[in-house]
Amino acid sequence: SEKILFKDKSFDIVFSSHVLEHVNNEQKSLVEMKRVLKHDGTLIIGMPTATMAWISFITQMVFTTHMRIVNVLLKPFINTGRQKLIHIFLPPSHSSFDKTILYDFVHYRVNNWKKIVSSEFEIQKTLLPCLYPFPEYIQWVPMIKSSYWSSSVFFVCSKKK
Repeated sequence: SEKILFKDKSFDIVFSSHVLEHVNNEQKSLVEMKRVLKHDGTLIIGMPTATMAWISFITQMVFTTHMRIVNVLLKPFINTGRQKLIHIFLPPSHSSFDKTILYDFVHYRVNNWKKIVSSEFEIQKTLLPCLYPFPEYIQWVPMIKSSYWSSSVFFVCSKKK
């Protein structure tokens, strides 16, 4: 649901971390965040990047391809109905099982997120905190601080005038 159950102008700060990529309508969600934010309030919003999608893709190819093959082969015998043949080679999107990771490669680009967020807010600052491995699997590399590559992007925003 894209409805926030609070009165207009209820908050000085609205913080949303890795939510926008999961909603049905990003625009409606941003409009709701704007509605509950006070006139001089601050929105801090974070989303995964295309870099994270690539890390996820490589990690899933290494660690879970065999599981996806088994799930497709057993589909007639199990009642999940969610595994698709294409998911053997292209894992599902982080956003929606009905899409593939190809969607994430395009949609999660920092400039795309910037365009979406700036439709409702003035972006004051863009933060690319660090590059970290795919969090669902054993980590053998540390987080890496980078000014260009990051697994997530955060925008610090104000309401448009």
